[in-house]
Amino acid sequence: MNSTSALYLNAIAVAGAALLPVPALAGNAAPAFLPIGEMADAPAGFAEMCERDAFLCDLGRDDSLADAAGIRFARAEAGIGGDPSLSPTGAIRQANGKADRGEATAPEADQAPIIVMAPPAHDGEPSRKQLFKMLKQVNARVNREIYPMVDERIYGVGEYWQRPDQSRPMGDCEDYAIEKRVRLMDQGFPASRLFYAVVYHPTKGLHTVLVARLPDGDFILDNMTPHIVRWSQARFSWLRQQLPGQPDLWARIGGARPEASYARADNAAGGGAG
Repeated sequence: MNSTSALYLNAIAVAGAALLPVPALAGNAAPAFLPIGEMADAPAGFAEMCERDAFLCDLGRDDSLADAAGIRFARAEAGIGGDPSLSPTGAIRQANGKADRGEATAPEADQAPIIVMAPPAHDGEPSRKQLFKMLKQVNARVNREIYPMVDERIYGVGEYWQRPDQSRPMGDCEDYAIEKRVRLMDQGFPASRLFYAVVYHPTKGLHTVLVARLPDGDFILDNMTPHIVRWSQARFSWLRQQLPGQPDLWARIGGARPEASYARADNAAGGGAG
């Protein structure tokens, strides 16, 4: 692991978690938290949302450690420069443009994934039991209230990240995820412990879910099921994740090796298809 990657370990401490590099994942030894791989571009639909809705784009930001060297190096490695004050829209535009030009920093072939350890508890934070209850209630309620419909039929475009209209809620996978994130934050769930992930579902194809970081692991809120499960128990091929606390930074899933066809579909669609 090079010096830039080593400094990058400190960047995700902004989400309140300790990090350790470990050997590649093997067998059933899946870690409790989603491991972080190489930096990746943000999904095209997410980047487009950031052009028109700064609030939804910046959900969960925690810049309490924005001046730390690790943050600056992580942003530089992602291709968005060392200035942590760069707006989310500008940062994503720079990062995705650099990736499109083939200039993104390539990881070392033997680079180990970054494993996230349990985040520390903060004074006044809801208990683990309370947090999980919030997840179950919000996941079930949003899944019930929103009518599933593809973006093409609602907005006339193939991919459009948006919080559903509250008077007539409908949407596809990422719209469910956005709604759940907003509602959980409104109920007091720590904002920096909620983030999106793009996966490949065996029957649905590209799919977006909301990830909630609890003290004992990462759990998935999915519009296709009322059940809250650990990320390692979900029957997905994992592609990319938003980094907690830094919504303009995205990364591959460390140690995950999706089939080549899944990776090609993710790259072609920019991630997030419902």
